[in-house]
Amino acid sequence: GGAVELPRPVEAGDQFVLQGGVELGGVHAVVLDGVGGAHDLRPLQAGDGAQQRRLHLLRQGGGEALDMLQAMNTGHDGSLSTGHANSTRDMLSRLETMVLQGADGLPLEAIRQQIASALDIIIHLSRLRDKSRRTMEITEVCGYENGEIRLNPLYVFEEDEASTLEKVSGGLVRTKNKLKNDRKLKTMGYYEEI
Repeated sequence: GGAVELPRPVEAGDQFVLQGGVELGGVHAVVLDGVGGAHDLRPLQAGDGAQQRRLHLLRQGGGEALDMLQAMNTGHDGSLSTGHANSTRDMLSRLETMVLQGADGLPLEAIRQQIASALDIIIHLSRLRDKSRRTMEITEVCGYENGEIRLNPLYVFEEDEASTLEKVSGGLVRTKNKLKNDRKLKTMGYYEEI
């Protein structure tokens, strides 16, 4: 990953705009420079007093994927990460594989439980045959049960009758599945059913 020099020490809730207009808001985890490099990931808590001026943007893999999961499971909401896979289910499998590469002796069941606890929503984007990039699926992660991470698809992309081989037409369609874990939304004052 690359390092970004920040204008001042990072505090919980800080927002920064990175080159290219990408906004980084609600910073909850930073990677500390020094011995161990990317493996020095730790949560940044309000009032932590950390005088950290450098934020690393990581390409997830091996130990970094495990560090990311552990940081997401600290009780601080607002994490975001990206990954590459063919579907939401495939992303879970890729994440398991990446964590296994960096977790000596950690059982697959423990990794799956960590993933199910860390993730709330997976948004799958894809480049289609006409080279457009579309949101293909928005899926809720509903926990871990009987050895599997349970998924609840909320929206899926469907092509419409205007689609051709050269141009994809369509949009996200709401499934009949309701959002199961709405506690976080309700605690933020959002009571509409999703």
